[in-house]
Amino acid sequence: MNILSKIATISLGFLLFGCAVAPQNRPSPQVPQQQSAFDRGVSLYNQENYKEASVAFKEALTISPSNAAYSSWLGASYCRGDNPTLGIDIFTRLINASPNDPNNFDWLGHCYNAVKKYDDAIVAAKRALQLNPNYANAYYLMGLSYTQKHQPAEAYDMFRQTLTL
Repeated sequence: MNILSKIATISLGFLLFGCAVAPQNRPSPQVPQQQSAFDRGVSLYNQENYKEASVAFKEALTISPSNAAYSSWLGASYCRGDNPTLGIDIFTRLINASPNDPNNFDWLGHCYNAVKKYDDAIVAAKRALQLNPNYANAYYLMGLSYTQKHQPAEAYDMFRQTLTL
C-alpha cells in the first residue's frame, strides 16, 4: 500500500470516529435562559447547523459575557461554519486568558486550517502537544495540515501517531 493509500485509510477512520471533537468544557450556568440558549446551541451544533448554533451561543454570552465555555463553543461554531476567521479571533482571546489549555490551541489550529494557513495550524497543534503530549487530536490536525501542504510522509507519520495514543 503506497503512502497516499495509507493516509486515506487513516483519514477515513478519523472521519468515521469523529476525531475533531466539540469543545470539551461545559459551563455551570446560573440562569435558566443561559442554560436554555447553551443547550439549544449544543443541539444545533451537533446537528451541524453552525450558523444557528452561533446565534444561540451569542445569546448565552449576552447573559454571561465572560463564560469561556460559551466562547469556546461559539468559536467552534464559527470554525466549522462559514466564518473561521472569527473563530481565530475567539480562540486567540481564549488562549490569552488561559494559555495552558491545549483544546484552545487545537481549535485555533482547525480554524487556521479552514482558512488555509497550514503552517499556523501546525504551530498551534505543536503548542497543544507541548501542553499535553498525549493530545491525539493535535496529531490529527497536523496530519490534515501536512496533507494540505502535499507532504504525505509527514501527514502519514502524524496520523499514525494519532492511532498510537
